[in-house]
Amino acid sequence: MKFPDQVNGFPVSTYSIGLPSGTLVILGPADPDAILDDPRTEQRFYAEDEHMPYWARPWAASRMLAEFIQHRPRGDGRHAVEIGCGLGLAGLAAAAWGWRVTLTDYDADALAFARASADLNGLTNVEFQRLDWRVCGFPGDVALLLAADVLFEQRWVDPVARFIAEHGGRGLALVSDPDRGTAAGFAAALAARGMSVQRYSRTAMDTDGQRAEGTIYEIAAAKR
Repeated sequence: MKFPDQVNGFPVSTYSIGLPSGTLVILGPADPDAILDDPRTEQRFYAEDEHMPYWARPWAASRMLAEFIQHRPRGDGRHAVEIGCGLGLAGLAAAAWGWRVTLTDYDADALAFARASADLNGLTNVEFQRLDWRVCGFPGDVALLLAADVLFEQRWVDPVARFIAEHGGRGLALVSDPDRGTAAGFAAALAARGMSVQRYSRTAMDTDGQRAEGTIYEIAAAKR
């Protein structure tokens, strides 16, 4: 397996994630903190609704979701979409488990890394689309909607719930969160839109080697 030296001009680090399907190698920037300190990041923060490059690490919540997906029935070619995919761990785990996956993110650099990881792992059942789930929808039928650690601010709780209600189709949605206080009210926001929610407690290793606790929300999409 040959790793690229750079992706979109960023030196590359690798993360080996053990899953039931085998080891999935995820590529990310070698120094995520340097991206936070880049002056261009500050410019984007003020110009693009407080944009921050949180995509640059495989967060514990994405590991929880990747493992959870692969302990469920295989995809058998059904369509899954991940919103706010970041480095794409959860969506790529779904692809390795037989789903036909569309990875979406607002940040083009995130999608470039996710694409490079898909190529590295030989996953050909993956497509990529730049998408801001806050302001636009996803066309077409979706059997499984995925999101990992997208509730990092309280103001995203209602928009995420609305997106799931509008675009979940007749399938399911799986949302993982590292038990931040900002996710408070998420289950209620889903219930207010007629969706049923089951919660599963999970743990996973974070990038600093610490075990993190979190929750997987399994959501039955609203009936149309």
